[in-house]
Amino acid sequence: MSNGSAATCGESGEIRNFCYIPSMVARFLALGFVVAACGCGSDSFATAGGDASTGDASGGDAANADGGDLTGDAGAKDGSAQALSRIVFVTAATLASNFGGAPQADMACTNAAKAAGLHGANGNGYKAWLSTSQTDAATRLNHSLLPYKLVDGTVVAGNWTQLTSGTLLHAIDLTETGATASQTSITSCAGNGAWVWTGTKPDGSQASGGNASQYCNDWSALDVQAQVGSATATSSEWTQSSCMAPCGATKAGLYCIEQ
Repeated sequence: MSNGSAATCGESGEIRNFCYIPSMVARFLALGFVVAACGCGSDSFATAGGDASTGDASGGDAANADGGDLTGDAGAKDGSAQALSRIVFVTAATLASNFGGAPQADMACTNAAKAAGLHGANGNGYKAWLSTSQTDAATRLNHSLLPYKLVDGTVVAGNWTQLTSGTLLHAIDLTETGATASQTSITSCAGNGAWVWTGTKPDGSQASGGNASQYCNDWSALDVQAQVGSATATSSEWTQSSCMAPCGATKAGLYCIEQ
């Protein structure tokens, strides 16, 4: 028997010879190897190469794999419902129509999400469902294959295609904090409602083409008018209500979508 072997097995399974050289055992242990005895019926002698640095004497690869799975599970539980979806909300704050334009609206959305501690606020951030005379919402926003959900987990749409189909599974009627959307009054839009500045058709395109006066002069004016949506609607009126709102006559919210 060579110095590197601890034992050999016979065909019948009994241990034919067994001897240790103490110095060799010490060297094996110093290298982090564990000597495994030969079991009856085994064809060859087995050694398990555990990692001495982790204190694992039963096979480092298996233990490390288990540890990785556990770490992954713990990470998934931290905001997992939000991580597997895209969050949508209507801002708790209502804005006058001269908030400055699409970039300013996007900033308002991301800031609201950060203040509420929402998933994605510190990553790709949030953007407003908003068009201008220069660009439309569909061009500005990411088109996700993940479900779009309210902050309480309610599904609004199964993916971007459904979000822009003209019919929502549920209204975008909750704010970033989970409260019900604020009510404002627009006389030309049948009075009180949870109105939202959009300038956008259900498919994400511009509601009024390239005419800036139909977007409150690209969201910089308190005169002219703009398309609004209703945060309580699931039909196409969620983004394109049956009325145009006079820009200086009201305040309205913004729809915000995680990117």
